[in-house]
Amino acid sequence: MDLPAHPTLRPGDVVETGVFMGGSGIMMANVMKDWDPCGRRYFGFDSFQGLPQPDRSQTEDALGTTNIGAQGLFAAGVDIVKANFAKHGVDDPKLVQLIPGWFNESLPTAPVDHIAFLRLDGDLYISTWEALIYLYPKVAPGGLIYVDDYGSFNGCKVAVDKYRSMHRIAAPLHWIREPGNYVEAVWWRKDYEIQYMQD
Repeated sequence: MDLPAHPTLRPGDVVETGVFMGGSGIMMANVMKDWDPCGRRYFGFDSFQGLPQPDRSQTEDALGTTNIGAQGLFAAGVDIVKANFAKHGVDDPKLVQLIPGWFNESLPTAPVDHIAFLRLDGDLYISTWEALIYLYPKVAPGGLIYVDDYGSFNGCKVAVDKYRSMHRIAAPLHWIREPGNYVEAVWWRKDYEIQYMQD
């Protein structure tokens, strides 16, 4: 994809793991449709069967004081989600691709080469971990990573902290505070030095 010469634009597409009913994806696709000069695409990955079984016996999902999650939580059929995108005028397959499947099946062969914005909303440890290992290497330098459940699901926080530590990601982690000073989501910008590929 050709990128216009602009210091704030990054090459790549918009990818979301964990679509649920499509609210965030619809908003992002509409912004891209109306304002994006780069021809980016939105890719939404989801099982469309809800969450997988969380790990309640080990530390990943059970460690901490926030949510563990439950199998089948946040289930929404793919046809319902596609209808929601169509209702809001963003069902053009050149713009939006909804890809069903468990992340260990769909992400290794994800049809996206470069990511400008990666939004993780998988709640559990394994969902967050698989999204990071398969997709983070595709995030363009200067791209953004947004993690929706860092402050609300035990396993999500464990996966993010572990991945950042393993790959020596030193980019500052920015907390998004909700009313009452509660933290739900975090984000960071990928450094230009791709630290996880060094050594």
